[in-house]
Amino acid sequence: MLNRELAARTALAISIAGIALLFIATALDSPKEIILGEISQELVGKQVRTKALVQWTSLSSGILLFGLYDGNTVKVVKFNPSPEEKAIVSKGLFVSVSGVVQDYKGEIEIVAERIEKYG
Repeated sequence: MLNRELAARTALAISIAGIALLFIATALDSPKEIILGEISQELVGKQVRTKALVQWTSLSSGILLFGLYDGNTVKVVKFNPSPEEKAIVSKGLFVSVSGVVQDYKGEIEIVAERIEKYG
């Protein structure tokens, strides 16, 4: 009887520890939320999330380019955008973008992984 109780308590403790570790890993893995003015060379290769106004757009050969503006401007690149993403990215609308900061030919940009309507 004592062995079953010990096994049950051990299993419960391990389960709780596993859930806690998953929570911590998820919190550490989520993109850093930033404003555009914080984007710099130091963030190249890092995941970020930002919200801003779409200032301009261009779609060509399966590549969606657009500028975000919140007092600062950053170019965003989305490869093979979905029809929903194409519809969301429109001049004058606010969007939330998650992606990786990249230096392309000396210019800092975000390579978008996810684009959502904001507001």
